[in-house]
Amino acid sequence: ISVDKLIELREHGVSASFIRDLKNAGYKDISLDDAIALKDHGVNIEFIKELNNAGFKNITMAKVTEARDHGVGANFLHELNGAGFTNITLDKAIELRDHGVNLAFVKELNSLGFSGVTADKAEALSDHGINSEFVNEIRKAGYTNLSMDDFIDLRDHGVNAAYINDLKTNGAAGLTIEKIIDYRNQGVTGDYLKSFHDAGYSKITVDEALEARNHGVTAAYITGFKKFGFTGISLDKAMELRDHGVTPEFVEKMKAKTGSYFSLDEYIKLKDAGFNSK
Repeated sequence: ISVDKLIELREHGVSASFIRDLKNAGYKDISLDDAIALKDHGVNIEFIKELNNAGFKNITMAKVTEARDHGVGANFLHELNGAGFTNITLDKAIELRDHGVNLAFVKELNSLGFSGVTADKAEALSDHGINSEFVNEIRKAGYTNLSMDDFIDLRDHGVNAAYINDLKTNGAAGLTIEKIIDYRNQGVTGDYLKSFHDAGYSKITVDEALEARNHGVTAAYITGFKKFGFTGISLDKAMELRDHGVTPEFVEKMKAKTGSYFSLDEYIKLKDAGFNSK
């Protein structure tokens, strides 16, 4: 060994006993550089024995280092056993640690009534931010019999209790989870429904409001015709007007051109005949 290597070993805290312990632990071909790397990562013989006693034997130096770097030691492995996650691989233990799965999290899931939670399911729930606060809020909103996957779906689509309650406040109550997710994906909000209610469409359903929007009809579009005396326009008529390009601006321009007002059906005929608002 060169003088420089001896100095390097000393600087990294690598002693002859440390190397001997590693060889006795099964790492017969360990190099001095390997010993330095293990020491730098905080790996000692006690940590290796902890992994061995937990059932992980013949582990590569790289895997021991990875476990140390990710905080997977005796305490965490004991927690996983307490959570019912037995016979898992060291890679899986590292993965669970990285995804925030520990005994406390599993106990939290159990307290919510989720029994038989697998390691993979616990990881998925943690990744999606499913916790007691989220679950209890959704249940308080009226959805008390949802599965773990249901909660994941809700979270993935941005559905929370506030959104559900917003829909309920504006007339959309008793919806299925699938419907709520669909409405969320299509951008339906309580304010959107309220705008139609305020415009006089108090009995409009969410699906009707969506159909109107698909035709480019908003509450503001409909109320724009009121100043010309057109009130009580049905949604079907509003969609027909929009489909033909009839707008309040078109009505106003035609008044300026002709000095007259026409019926809604006549405005549709005019638009179809090529009249425009210019």
